[in-house]
Amino acid sequence: MKIKLGKIVVLGATSMLTLVSVNALSADYDVRESMSDGYSNSDNSGIAMIDFDGGDNVSEINRTNRFYVGGGAGVSKLDIDNSEDTSVKVTDDSDTAYEVFAGYSFNDNFKLEGYYSDQGEALLEDANGNEGTLGYQSMGLSGILALPVLDQLDVFLKAGYSKYESDNESTAVSQRVLQDKDSGAHVGVGVEYAVTDNLGLRLGYNLINEDSSEYAAANVVYYFGGTPAPQVIEPIAAPIPAPAPPPPPPAQQLADLAKNVYFITNKATLTTSAKRALDDAARVLKEHPSLNISVSAHTDSRASNSYNQSLSERRARSVVSYLSSVGISSSRMSSRGYGE
Repeated sequence: MKIKLGKIVVLGATSMLTLVSVNALSADYDVRESMSDGYSNSDNSGIAMIDFDGGDNVSEINRTNRFYVGGGAGVSKLDIDNSEDTSVKVTDDSDTAYEVFAGYSFNDNFKLEGYYSDQGEALLEDANGNEGTLGYQSMGLSGILALPVLDQLDVFLKAGYSKYESDNESTAVSQRVLQDKDSGAHVGVGVEYAVTDNLGLRLGYNLINEDSSEYAAANVVYYFGGTPAPQVIEPIAAPIPAPAPPPPPPAQQLADLAKNVYFITNKATLTTSAKRALDDAARVLKEHPSLNISVSAHTDSRASNSYNQSLSERRARSVVSYLSSVGISSSRMSSRGYGE
């Protein structure tokens, strides 16, 4: 399909208000090309989604700068020194142990903890069948090094200093064994599982003194403070943007640009703003290589007919010459002056 482009009128000189007209003649211009320059509603114009990675509604485990308390129970093994009276035998050296503790977690790897434990009592019996008991208690301060092995599981090592002592019933059998009351180093090892950011489960082994007692215990640990679980934000649909208006057809673009083409008064010299307008016109012509134009110029009637005819021809040629200098083939353009 062929399209006949209409007349484009351009204001002329700045001082003489010379009227210049530019005519766009026939163009080998296919309608499908014009349509392709317009707005296209592609498959990508659907509802835009804002994606929030809310994840599971579980807060991250963080043990930095937090106080904690805990306690639990387990099984102890008591080492009774009967060297002063070997006739006294230990008939049962294990019992239920209890412990409580409180501490401060500096970060996910290091804690400082104080504890108190009661390791229970051992059962004693002499050669005559008389019975008695001997128990142990300890308290101390530990440094704990935690090493993560899974997302919520740590292995820990601890070491510190304890004060421990034994007590007995006021029976003849109990008083015949050596009573301990001393202090020294203690060590321990265990695992701790973080159920939530505030709650943990601990299983540990503790050696209070190689000559006194050892015990294993299961504990519940509570950490104060922490960060609340983040809220899950459901994705929301963004409004569908309004389609962009289609660009004007090339003939209209040239007509709009031609309104900014001016000449120096009484000359065929283009102004700076005219050159900028023609640069944009050249871009339109390059985007539509099948488009041909014809430039015609007029003048006012204040000079002689021969002068006006010459000036209009020079002005039309000036436009063609400039467009040629910015890459438009001269074969696509023609010029004509009409005088006044």
